[in-house]
Amino acid sequence: MKTIRMAIIATALLAIISIAPATIPRAHADLGTEMWLNQAYAGTDPFFSTTVNAYTPGSTATLNIPVSYANPYGGAYIDVTGANLRMDWNGNYTNTGGVSSTNPLRIYQNSQGTIVLTFQVPDTNTASNYRTHSVTSFTVNYTTPASAGTKQFIGFVFSTFAVYSADQASGMSIAQQLGLLNPGFIGVPTLCGAFGTQSFKTEQGNALCQQALQQGNLGLAQYKSGNFANANTSFKSAQTYWNQALQAESSDAGTQSVATMTSGWGTLLLGIGGVLAGVGATVYAFKRPRGLSSAVSNPSASTSALMPSK
Repeated sequence: MKTIRMAIIATALLAIISIAPATIPRAHADLGTEMWLNQAYAGTDPFFSTTVNAYTPGSTATLNIPVSYANPYGGAYIDVTGANLRMDWNGNYTNTGGVSSTNPLRIYQNSQGTIVLTFQVPDTNTASNYRTHSVTSFTVNYTTPASAGTKQFIGFVFSTFAVYSADQASGMSIAQQLGLLNPGFIGVPTLCGAFGTQSFKTEQGNALCQQALQQGNLGLAQYKSGNFANANTSFKSAQTYWNQALQAESSDAGTQSVATMTSGWGTLLLGIGGVLAGVGATVYAFKRPRGLSSAVSNPSASTSALMPSK
């Protein structure tokens, strides 16, 4: 009986010893909010109806990810030795610049470091420009003085990635500059004014702006339908009309100001002249000679006074 009891105790101790390493807290880092850099376009895309980080084929995509470390059980610091990024077109990227096993990124407790990962954007045959893309996994490799060996943790990158054709990149850049992607309060672009106001004071400037707005709206409709080449052409026309409107407004500004000033002074002088004429008439009515008044009012009396009596 005593032998059986000792065997049970020994088995329990072995079980505890075997699971103890798994229950000891390990060093762990956390990822901050990622940031894509040097995009061809970043903002709302009317075709995808979402915010995208867009790059053109052959360009270099740069992803910055903050890494923080605050686990007291893993040692005084961790050394990040690399990272692995996987994209949904079967892309597998590990270029973290100078960070490596021989040149790690050391992050102390309660502090933060940044992993910078870059890769060359594939062509649209590999990563279609008619759909958005996403990060399927992001893995960080690190070591810690608390235990030997390289460890990993998996983070998540939620931002939307897009590969743009040249027409998409050009069109969205122009539309963003003209403010066509940020409609006003009632859903109408405020390129030429809002709530009854006009951005341009001259007739020519306003007319050219209206043409720019028309071409811009056409470009948006074409872009939403996936006709990126024609959309880019329309956006370029809108940009041309807009620049012409600015030029017309600038060249006519001096003339308009002089004309407005002259018109204002003319109206003021006419008003003053009218007031003075009214005052003169009033003074004359009260101070006119009475003899002249009677002579004028009774000409026959004046004649009889001058003729001798018979």
